[in-house]
Amino acid sequence: MSQPNSPAVEKQSPSFSIDWKKVGRVMLKYFLPINPMTTQPDERGKDREDLLIRLDCIQSANGSNTCSKHFQKQSSQDKKLQYRELNLNNHQVERLFKQICDLDRQGRNRGKIAIVGESGTGKSLFLQTLARWMLETTDYIPIWISPEQLTTLSLREYLSQKWLTQCSKHYGKKQKLSPESWQTSFEALLESGRVWLFGDGIDYLLTESSNNSNESPLSLFKEQQKYTGNCHLILSCQTSTWKMQSQALAQFDIYQTKSLSSQTEIEQFVERWLHPYSSQRENSEIRRDLGANLSTLLSQPPNLSLQTWLNNPLRLSLLCRLWQKNPQTLPQAVASLYQVLVNEFYQWQAENTNVTATEQEPLNEFLTRLALTHRETGSSSAPISQEMIEDNASKLSLSLQLHWLRPMGIVTQLEKHNQYRFEDQTFEDYFAALGIDNWQYFLATETGKIEMFSEQWQHILLFWMGREDIASQEKEALIKALIDFKDECGQENFYGFRACLTAAMALSEFRDCSVKDAIIEQVFVWALPAFLTNSAIAKLQTIM
Repeated sequence: MSQPNSPAVEKQSPSFSIDWKKVGRVMLKYFLPINPMTTQPDERGKDREDLLIRLDCIQSANGSNTCSKHFQKQSSQDKKLQYRELNLNNHQVERLFKQICDLDRQGRNRGKIAIVGESGTGKSLFLQTLARWMLETTDYIPIWISPEQLTTLSLREYLSQKWLTQCSKHYGKKQKLSPESWQTSFEALLESGRVWLFGDGIDYLLTESSNNSNESPLSLFKEQQKYTGNCHLILSCQTSTWKMQSQALAQFDIYQTKSLSSQTEIEQFVERWLHPYSSQRENSEIRRDLGANLSTLLSQPPNLSLQTWLNNPLRLSLLCRLWQKNPQTLPQAVASLYQVLVNEFYQWQAENTNVTATEQEPLNEFLTRLALTHRETGSSSAPISQEMIEDNASKLSLSLQLHWLRPMGIVTQLEKHNQYRFEDQTFEDYFAALGIDNWQYFLATETGKIEMFSEQWQHILLFWMGREDIASQEKEALIKALIDFKDECGQENFYGFRACLTAAMALSEFRDCSVKDAIIEQVFVWALPAFLTNSAIAKLQTIM
């Protein structure tokens, strides 16, 4: 196959004294992190690239908010690159990379690409897929850089010292060269335009220097890239990081990963994730149909509400890992679902950071206190301050290592200025719900407001209602308090109306509620025409 837009390099270039393609292949395998979306617990599906990723182009390099101008210049076939979903098992990766290279020729010396998206939507998976494709089909050399590798070193220092040293260690066994030869060849490679730097998860950029405390991780990484020759750059970060520091990526082409948007996409993801098991002849009948069985179960009416929480590829991957080991039943309450997802999260992370059961309990207690404290202080988008961490430096460090938490901005030795947030806000809601002991909490007015009417507390209330350790009497008491609520703000009782709707919403987590039928009937009366007969309402109740 032809090499798409590979830069011309003179054959006598010093970089050709070393086979950098082979070096790149060895080093990529050495540095790539384990990804739960592609690796089952027994590694049967390792490095599979047939999963569904939804990807939108949202900014071209001139800073506009759309790539439409570029697409208008392409053939009708290439216009399909503006997919709302990118399937990694076909030619879309190749075509997208050709598009990236084509954009690179439009008046720029170096390519600059950013992949932004919410936690668990496939940013790392896309970068890994692109890096492998680059090695196999082009002359480009991808170099994988994780932010923790830049804690004490600049980007240039890391490349010329640590990364190059690892090259000579892992590849030098086959080709004995002096350190000077490695350095000379590497300098020529950096200047050749053949290198793409892959900066994954730049949100996690830490530094021991206090000089960078006022600099954003995106701008710091971009600034350091200036000293790496003619290298191209592709990085990933959270959507919120990009929005707060958008100017740092003004000259980047930006693509955004998205959550799965439909039941069909969820089913496709599940069946592809579990395909390595479903295709094994030696497995039992139930294992041969793992993906189909899970998809069928998720599509059943009692489980449809779970799909709202499983449209995130990472959370869905965690469920698939669990299902692969124990394909029996699904928890119907979202709190029970998240309980097993948390347990599976630890088992996945054990492949990098092992946390024993005795360590998990105090860490979960720390996350519970932190989540509830953070939610009580204001908006969910507000940062978690260092003061909220209190004297829990070791648990903070472990939470960052496991990616329960992530830093906001660059974390330095000036701890009082450091800020954090939960990697996945739904897990924060789950942990916050674990910290609430009684139903009166949701109706308390000590702070001058009732928390349940805040949008960010709706999920917390649902998690609390689904907890198995909360007595049914407690849940009944909250439901009845909601339907009897009077706001004392006028005859309309507007908040009383909202409270009743909240009670109806909570029934999805407490299906044995004694007043369930009365709540459903009241909602139907409000929502449906007055001429609806009692028999019709009764039929609708049976469906619910």
